[in-house]
Amino acid sequence: MLYEYLTDRAGAQPDKVAVVHGKRTVTYEELSLGVSQIAGFLLKEGVQAGDRVGIVLENSPEYIMSYLGVHKAGGLVFLIDNMDTSVKTINVLKTLGLPVLAVIPAITNAKDLNRKRKKDILLFSSAGVYMLFVLIILVSELLELTYIDQFVTKFIM
Repeated sequence: MLYEYLTDRAGAQPDKVAVVHGKRTVTYEELSLGVSQIAGFLLKEGVQAGDRVGIVLENSPEYIMSYLGVHKAGGLVFLIDNMDTSVKTINVLKTLGLPVLAVIPAITNAKDLNRKRKKDILLFSSAGVYMLFVLIILVSELLELTYIDQFVTKFIM
């Protein structure tokens, strides 16, 4: 099975890149861990050999992990295109006759979370400084202080 090959590769070359998606790379070890997490989740939720499991995801490393995780759990993958506009609610998915509708939890790694957190801090800090600047201008206008007018006259004009 493909997931067995993946497990072997993760053991032999854990840091080698297995998937490239845009600027993101996933190693064999990360991919194998994600597959195992999803398989474990599905088994815990009661998926048995031969159960059909619907997957609705965009093309991503998580899609690959989900696909292989369903196989590792013994399930059969039922791919549903996330661009399919006929699938709008869980009720529509239930009409497809899938005995198992699993919501695959988000899989993240520490590096991605840390990178996102740093970007968020920078964004919110910049927005805070900008809002402080706007507030200072507003207060100075309300108090009829002429510091801004003097600055514009002296340096800009």
